[in-house]
Amino acid sequence: MDGRARTTINFVSIALTMTCIAFFPSSPATMAAQYDVVSWGGRADGKTDSSKSFLSAWASACSSSGASTVYVPKGSYYIKTAAFNGPCKSSSITFKIDGTLLAPSDYGVIGNSANWIIFRHVTGLNVYGGTLNGQGSGLWACKNSGKSCPDGATNLEFSNSKNIIVSGLSSVNSQMFHIVISGCENVKLQGVNVTASRASPNTDGIHVSQSTGVTILNSRIGTGDDCVSIGPGASNLWIENIVCGPGHGISIGSLGQNLHEAGVQNVMVKTVAFTGTQNGVRIKSWARPSTGFVHNVLFQHVIMNNVENPIIIDQHYCPNNNGCPNQASGIKISDVTFQDIHGTSATQVAVKFDCSSKYPCTGINLQDVKLTYGSKVAQASCSHAGGTAFYVKSATFNGPCKCSSITFQIDGTIVAPSDYSVIGKSENWIIFSHVTGLNVYGGTLDGQGSTLWACKKSGKSCPDGATNLEFSNSKNILVSGLSSVNSQMFHIVVSGCQNVKLQGVKVTAPGTSPNTDGIHVSQSTGITILNSKIGTGDDCVSISPGSKDLWIENVACGPGHGISIGSLGWKSQEAGVQNVTVKTVTFTGTQNGVRIKSWARPSTGFARNILFQHAVMNNVQNPIIIDQHYCPNTGCPTQESGIKISDVTYQDIQGTSATKVAVKLDCSSKNPCTGIKLQDVKLTYGSQMAQASCAHAEGTASGLVQPSSCLI
Repeated sequence: MDGRARTTINFVSIALTMTCIAFFPSSPATMAAQYDVVSWGGRADGKTDSSKSFLSAWASACSSSGASTVYVPKGSYYIKTAAFNGPCKSSSITFKIDGTLLAPSDYGVIGNSANWIIFRHVTGLNVYGGTLNGQGSGLWACKNSGKSCPDGATNLEFSNSKNIIVSGLSSVNSQMFHIVISGCENVKLQGVNVTASRASPNTDGIHVSQSTGVTILNSRIGTGDDCVSIGPGASNLWIENIVCGPGHGISIGSLGQNLHEAGVQNVMVKTVAFTGTQNGVRIKSWARPSTGFVHNVLFQHVIMNNVENPIIIDQHYCPNNNGCPNQASGIKISDVTFQDIHGTSATQVAVKFDCSSKYPCTGINLQDVKLTYGSKVAQASCSHAGGTAFYVKSATFNGPCKCSSITFQIDGTIVAPSDYSVIGKSENWIIFSHVTGLNVYGGTLDGQGSTLWACKKSGKSCPDGATNLEFSNSKNILVSGLSSVNSQMFHIVVSGCQNVKLQGVKVTAPGTSPNTDGIHVSQSTGITILNSKIGTGDDCVSISPGSKDLWIENVACGPGHGISIGSLGWKSQEAGVQNVTVKTVTFTGTQNGVRIKSWARPSTGFARNILFQHAVMNNVQNPIIIDQHYCPNTGCPTQESGIKISDVTYQDIQGTSATKVAVKLDCSSKNPCTGIKLQDVKLTYGSQMAQASCAHAEGTASGLVQPSSCLI
């Protein structure tokens, strides 16, 4: 410690503590003993009961003193039922399936059993490949007819086991649940494929209960019930890169059926896509007393495609109104974050929080959620739900401060007035002025600018609008992990500052939102912008007079107008822009890529020593452009720009142009551009090479340059 005072402002901190899964069994050893089920009498004809052969091979592998493998060759094997029991002497058993295992087609054979195939009390198991076909359609038809039918058997269960890997397995047409993890520790399922009809009842894809340290990765699940369901007693779950549909979504619950029940905690669900499902991400509990809980859950990076209930908490679950009408759920739900969830709802109410009146939901956090219904924004419905969206009319945080190290920690969402007239005539909504030594971490700033944008586009007289966040005359600033959405005007402004670093920033606004620059830098030095994603209605990054020593790297831009130096030259006496590096950037569907722009009027300003490097253009209208004849209204016709542009390098610029002219260098006739360098530029237009257009542009080309250089 250096003895300096440190201050932290904490906005409803949500700690997502995920237990790391530290051990998984290794891949099968090259010298492992192998037990081929065919050698034990298994028949790959799909008719002969091979259950005993499988169990015999298992018994030998289980009793082996070292690593062992049970091997199932290609073909179809009829298995009436199989229980692979431990504990085993071997702590590394591989079950390698190259064939298909078939359950009895007559549901009466195993329909009253809980499981078709089960592993119990096993430590150190790898299951690779293969298909389990539960042939459950007969039982589904029975259930859908309303007749009295057995519950059905789960295709595959792991019970009271640990250190399990399941990789590349397919489960089809289970009578009931497909894969169940119960009472287990340290289980990893990856590349799993679950398939059943959307009309198949109770056919959850993967069900986890009373287990800890379960990881589900890179899997595709389509079924008649939940793609993934999480029951009581589950903790430390990581679910990532899942495609779900058809089905009922990913559900925590149903919980609370029993009075005394373990809770669910530390659950991460990220990078998932739902298509045509009944629900997206759901927490569900019975409307009856219970000691259970749900705590510390994150749903992140989710896409909804025509989902009936994209985001839902339902604490009034009471099928058939049996045993729970008019009661309140005892399940306590807290610290649940919904972050970066986008897409379409099949119903008007896309967000529904129907929480318990006795134990309201607390710590609900909505960050960067955009769901539409048809051509309009969907609706939200909340009952007994408390969260972390703070309404702030406006805020000015002034220095200088005695403390030289202040942290502003935002774990919630700060919301601006929806009525644009409240702050629309102010330059800023939130501003830090004359502050030295500030760290801003996390959170979301929602400027609610859509009504002002509509006013501007209508042609009415409207205020300019407020910037979401400005740093003015400050230095030694770090902004990390902040999201800015729907600002009335600019999103983030850095003005008159020194030594500012923005990293992991996300800016979001529609491509039609006017004047909503993502990050705007002016009169500042030593500015770094890293690892950020910006999509808006104007420049992703704009750089104004007086800015120097800028480093912009690993930025994804789109929609928007690209990364722009300018507009410059509005004033006759104006500071220049110099020493700017823009590298490793991607532009998708933007109006411009890398641009330098100046007014067509006299000015003392300049732009020099600029490097645009390692840029990818995806269908960009003007990938490379210098425009020194900018004159949107009046005050400059037939004049020439006084801005002197020199020493600008375009290096390793690749991709596609949405227009035929991909390189346009339209410089001032009075002050021609000098020192322009094109190095390794390859831009195409459709199936052909694009073109270049130059006026008063001097420089050199080297390496492969397509379109061909037009420099003088």
